[in-house]
Amino acid sequence: MIPILSRLRVAFSLAGLFVVIVALMQNDNRLMWVAIALLGGSVVARLLLRRAIRATEDQPGQE
Repeated sequence: MIPILSRLRVAFSLAGLFVVIVALMQNDNRLMWVAIALLGGSVVARLLLRRAIRATEDQPGQE
């Protein structure tokens, strides 16, 4: 689960960055909202990734 969340976070971040650049070039507020949503998805994936890492570290007997 951790590699999937990590890749998802990076994908959301890169897609959000790309959409921000396009939105600024086109001066389009709707695209800016799409970029905000993608970057928000990246933050959510980061929080889930942090929770998953902590859950695996808290399990005793697994190295």
